[in-house]
Amino acid sequence: MQAVGFSGRQVLGSVGVQATTIALVGLVAGIPLGLAIGRTGWRLTATALGVAAPPALPWLGLITISLLTVLAVNLLALGPGWRAHRARLAPALRAE
Repeated sequence: MQAVGFSGRQVLGSVGVQATTIALVGLVAGIPLGLAIGRTGWRLTATALGVAAPPALPWLGLITISLLTVLAVNLLALGPGWRAHRARLAPALRAE
């Protein structure tokens, strides 16, 4: 990224944006799929047990887990972002 003119802060920001995008795509795909599978599993279990308990949707839990996931992914991206920020460009581009 530095080869095309990014500053150190822009490199760190770019890695953070990429990490956040990957996390959000995973959440957008995973949460509805998990809810559908969980609801179906609960319905089958409740029917087998003869219980008439409707499945509950834990909105607060979903929001909390989503925010913690984005935070964790960005914290994990700090290491690679910092290494990319500190990388020396000339030796990396030198042809041997």
